[in-house]
Amino acid sequence: MAGEADLSRGAVRISILSVNKAMEESKSGAPGGTLLTPQDVARRLQVSVAWVRDHSTRKHPRLPVVRVGGLLRYHPTDLDHWIQDLRATGIRGAL
Repeated sequence: MAGEADLSRGAVRISILSVNKAMEESKSGAPGGTLLTPQDVARRLQVSVAWVRDHSTRKHPRLPVVRVGGLLRYHPTDLDHWIQDLRATGIRGAL
């Protein structure tokens, strides 16, 4: 279990630059009604698809996820709010 926690902390080290880039991309990204795929989210957050899936399928997901059947989808506005919360509380506070 300690190894899992270390892996999570290491994977969540999103630099301020990548968070800022994600915010910029979200402004020009998918329209409000379009849901994003795990690949889209990984690209926006500059993390792996495995990280996105891991943080979306936990008992208490860290990413705001919409489940459509067996698929994971993400609303751009929810991701924007999640990123703003990270910026407000700091990355460590969100864990």
